[in-house]
Amino acid sequence: MKPKYLYISSTSFISTLEYRLDFMFGLLSKFFPAIIQFFMWTAIFANSPDTIILHYTYNQMILYTVLSIFVSSLVSVDVQYSISSDIKNGMLSKYLILPVNYFFYKAFQFIGSKISDMIVIVIGMGIVLVYFNANQMIEMNIMQIVKFSAVAVMAFVLQYLISFLFANIAFWIGECGGIFTVINVISLIISGAIFPLDIFGDRVIAISRLFPFYYITYFPANVLIGKISGSEITAGLSIMVLWVLCLGIFCSLVWNYGKKKYIAAGG
Repeated sequence: MKPKYLYISSTSFISTLEYRLDFMFGLLSKFFPAIIQFFMWTAIFANSPDTIILHYTYNQMILYTVLSIFVSSLVSVDVQYSISSDIKNGMLSKYLILPVNYFFYKAFQFIGSKISDMIVIVIGMGIVLVYFNANQMIEMNIMQIVKFSAVAVMAFVLQYLISFLFANIAFWIGECGGIFTVINVISLIISGAIFPLDIFGDRVIAISRLFPFYYITYFPANVLIGKISGSEITAGLSIMVLWVLCLGIFCSLVWNYGKKKYIAAGG
C-alpha cells in the first residue's frame, strides 16, 4: 500500500489520542449488559440439571459473554456516519479531486483512529484469557490465538465493507442517523454480540452461516474459546473471503452509481 495511506493512518492516530477517556467510558458501558448476563446465566446453570446448555458449559458461556464484548468492540466500524456526513454536506467533493481512493482513504483513516482502542481491547482480552486459562476453565494455545487473529482481521474487513455499503444510503436519503441506529442494533443481535446465536436454535445458526454477520462476532469469539476449530475454521474463513469479494464488488457498483446522484449540496 502506498505511503500516503500510512501517513493518513498515522495522522489519524495522533489526532485521536486526546479522546481516550471517551473510549474507556464507552467500553465500560458495554460491560453492564455483561454483568446482567453473568447473573442470568449463573442462575440458569445453577437451577438446571444439565452441565451443558445451548452447547456451552458454564465457563464457556461466561467467557463468551465477556469475549463477545471485546470482539465486537475490536472489529466494530462506524465509518457510515462520517461518509454520510461528507455526502450530505458536500465535503465529498474535495476527496474526489484528491489523488487518493476514497474507499481506502476512509479505511486507513479509521484504522489510525482505532489503533489505541485495539491495543486496550487486546490487553483486556489477554487478561481475561490468562485468568480463565490459569484457573483451568479453558485450554488456550498459540495456534488458537493465531487462528483467531486471522478470523478477527477478516471480520474487521467484513464489517468495514458492510459499513461502507450502508453509508451509500446517503446518496438517496439525506438524514440517515435513524437508519444507521436500527441497522447497528439488528447487526449486534444477529452477529451474536449480545447473546450467543445458539439461543435461536440450530436452524437459525445453519442459515446465519450463509450471511456475513455470523462471522463478525459469534464466529471469532467461538474460535477463541475453542468451540469452533479445525475444518470449521477453514470453511468459515473461505466463506468470509467469498463475502469480502462479493461485498467489495457490490460496494464498488453502488458507490459508482451513487456518485451519479451526488450534487455536492452544501459543498
